[in-house]
Amino acid sequence: MFHVWAKQTGIILGGLLVRRILPPPVLPQGLKRMMHGLSFDFSGHNQTQSF
Repeated sequence: MFHVWAKQTGIILGGLLVRRILPPPVLPQGLKRMMHGLSFDFSGHNQTQSF
């Protein structure tokens, strides 16, 4: 249970970090790529964009 929580937290924090660092035009593609890479083992969670 902790493992899943840690990964979800990492995805959210990673998304916030990417949003701060990258310029807006790069954001959507990079964010999708990162979300796919980090959450590919969730069942359907990789479709969620909560931030």
